[in-house]
Formats: sequence, structure tokens, C-alpha cells
Amino acid sequence: MPITIPVDGVLGSMIDAFPTLFSEQTSGKPSRVRRLALTFLVYLLGDSSIPCQRCLPEDIAAIIHHINQRPGNPWRNPDMAKLTSLSTESFIRRFKRWTGETPIRYVQQVRVREACRLLTATDTSIDEIALQSGFPDRFYFSRVFKRHTSHSPAAYRRATRSLDTTIDS
Repeated sequence: MPITIPVDGVLGSMIDAFPTLFSEQTSGKPSRVRRLALTFLVYLLGDSSIPCQRCLPEDIAAIIHHINQRPGNPWRNPDMAKLTSLSTESFIRRFKRWTGETPIRYVQQVRVREACRLLTATDTSIDEIALQSGFPDRFYFSRVFKRHTSHSPAAYRRATRSLDTTIDS
């Protein structure tokens, strides 16, 4: 079944970049195509307004939307359960049944994704990124980030910056 995806400014600019990128005759073309394709995919998968996510029950889809919109909020299982009018235990079971993850693990993944974006796109300090992403401090943030990405936040930033330099050359 086809999926209709609304094209916003960010998505439109990525779509516009593909033809130019494919017509390039440079040695870095494969890595640039891969990076743009992955960025495109991550953007689409993170957009809770895409119709393919409507197959989730309304209450779970609403929680996921709120988490994706505000990853830095203090998301706690009892608070999320109240939003769905379920007991905490029932909410956790239902969330895991539909997403394959516990709510807290999902929140961590969204926070790490947001931190990756901030580490790549800004010069904000790692301490500030930790707070903006919803982690209480840099040390806990670093442990969780490394568990999800296999890299420390500083190493991730260096690697993405060196990749940008290589691609731009």
C-alpha cells in the first residue's frame, strides 16, 4: 500500500540534493550518497506524522509523538501511563508489545538520536547537549550514549566532523 509523505522544507532539500549528488563524478560520491540516504531514512523514521505509523494504537502513537517532539522532558513510566489511562504495568506491557521496546528504552533511543543531531549540527558543549537531550548530567549521558552508539559523545562528534571535512574536500 503506498504511503503519502508530506514534504516539508528539510525533506524537500534532501530530495533536491539527490539528483545533483548522483550526477557528481567525484571519488567521495559513494560515501556522500550513503550519508544522504541514511539521513533521509532517519528523518522519515523519526517523523511520527507519517501515515504508516497510524497502525499503532492511538494512545501509544500519541505518546511516541510527544516523546519525539520533546525528548528532553522528564519522561517517567507512571506519567506516560496516566496519559494513556492505563496502570503503569499495563502501559509498559502495551508499549513493549507494540514497539518492541520498553518506554524508557525508547525514550533513551530518542534522546540519543537527538544528541547525535546536536553533536553533528552544533558546537554546543557536551554538558549542554546532555541537558537538552534529557540526561541529568554528562557522565550518565556518556554511558548511555556509548551503550547505544559504541562511541563516546566526543568521539562521535570528532568522527562526524572528520567525515564532513572528507566529504567537503
